[in-house]
Amino acid sequence: MREQNKLLVNNLLVAFLLLFLSHASIAKCTTGLVSGKAVTFHSANADNYAFNATGGSTETTPLTITDKIVPTLSIIKTKDAAEPSTNGTVTISTEAGYIATKDIIVSYTIAGTAVNGTDYTMLNGLAIIPAGANSVTLPVNVIDNFKTDGTRTVILTLESGSDGFNTFIPGADYSATVNIADNDVTSFQAWKVAILPANNVDGKIQPGEIITYKIYVRNTTNTAIGPLMVTDKIPANTNWESGWQLSSGVVGFPITSVAANGITEVTFQVKTYENLEGVEWINNTAYVSDGTNTRPTYACDPKTGSCDTITRVPVRASKGNLTIRNTILGEGPSMMDDYITYKLLVKNAGRSNFTKLEITDSLPYNLDLPYQTTATKGTAVSGTSPKKVSWHIDKLEPGDSVVITLTSRILSGEKVVNTSYVYAAEGEEDYSNNISINTVEITNKSLHFINAFRPGGVQNNKFVIVGIEKFPGTHLVVYSRLGNIVYESNSYNNDWTADNIAMGEYLYKVIVPKKTGKTTYSGSVLIIK
Repeated sequence: MREQNKLLVNNLLVAFLLLFLSHASIAKCTTGLVSGKAVTFHSANADNYAFNATGGSTETTPLTITDKIVPTLSIIKTKDAAEPSTNGTVTISTEAGYIATKDIIVSYTIAGTAVNGTDYTMLNGLAIIPAGANSVTLPVNVIDNFKTDGTRTVILTLESGSDGFNTFIPGADYSATVNIADNDVTSFQAWKVAILPANNVDGKIQPGEIITYKIYVRNTTNTAIGPLMVTDKIPANTNWESGWQLSSGVVGFPITSVAANGITEVTFQVKTYENLEGVEWINNTAYVSDGTNTRPTYACDPKTGSCDTITRVPVRASKGNLTIRNTILGEGPSMMDDYITYKLLVKNAGRSNFTKLEITDSLPYNLDLPYQTTATKGTAVSGTSPKKVSWHIDKLEPGDSVVITLTSRILSGEKVVNTSYVYAAEGEEDYSNNISINTVEITNKSLHFINAFRPGGVQNNKFVIVGIEKFPGTHLVVYSRLGNIVYESNSYNNDWTADNIAMGEYLYKVIVPKKTGKTTYSGSVLIIK
């Protein structure tokens, strides 16, 4: 009886185990029906189970229950693809050592940059691991699309698998990526050149000059291509002048088509800024697109040379133009001991800034140091060895100017040669107008006396002292031969007509107040009637 009950229990446990194979926990207690009798199982210890059968006694037998483990799925890339006909592959498998007893249907998702059905043969998202195997190879059959579209990707990601009874889930290797290499060559070449004005002799652009850009597109195939679009951002330090359409700082040129092995060109112009201080190059790159490929322009024809994708135009060093002009305020003639006032006009006639300017008036030997100077900018500094006056200016912008005056006394000589010049920290292309020389003839005699006149006449009817107007307060006394005073003025101004004076010769004394003191002149004058 004991052996029969033990066999009955073992049979029930086997049936129970088959019913709950997919469960991960161990059932320690259950109730079932055996041969019309109620049998109760209960835990006796960790490894043994006790049972009671109706009408029988309690027996104990060892029992081991093991979890059911379903293997995971994995997918790995085994080969990349390449145009025109090299196919790629992936392998979908269960764990090593597991053999499918039934067909396992595996589902997966498809992603990547390659287009399903266009770049490779259509995949439907299902694969079958046949019964008796533990893997399947899935091909990625490439389709040559004859387009330059670069390397593309096919990404397959496992979802799940089933053999109708068991469910298989993805493991650690749940995704694989197959690359499809492109074999198509770009169907066009593009390059860009810069053309400077015809009078430009050194290949360097100046402020305010025109740059003409020509963009060439060559069709490298035996069939026409198009449409294409050329776009070019206006280079820094320039303004657009002409050529197709400008939008948000970008020039756009649509090209309908380019004939087989043909070349098409487009042109536009820019004008450089008026101030290019600190700018060494004008750089620019255009782009050409056929809708699939966008390529930069090269700086030369790719067939004739090797160059990069930046078209560069050097900028002529900003040297600008400083000018100085030395003039005299007032009218001549100038005489010894006279004060002469010079006006210096310094101007930035260029298009760039000048800094650290030094304006100098190199005084000649016969001109005294100035007793008065004025300047709209800068402060005068005088020196005696050599004798000169200088003004220092920090900065002079384009179009700006400085006006300086200096007043000095004429010491001696027959002429005064005064030289002024200006220089700055920046170089100049033309230094010829950086210097100005002013020459003044000196009259040795400051006054000229007329020795005869005819009172009441149409002309020469007064006693004239040429130059007396320069010396206000001149004292004139006229004497007869007997020493009598016939005329006197404390501020003579060429106004003695001698209307009531008898004809004859008269003596005069003139006291002239000069800056160096009073000077006395004497002589005779003949009155004719």
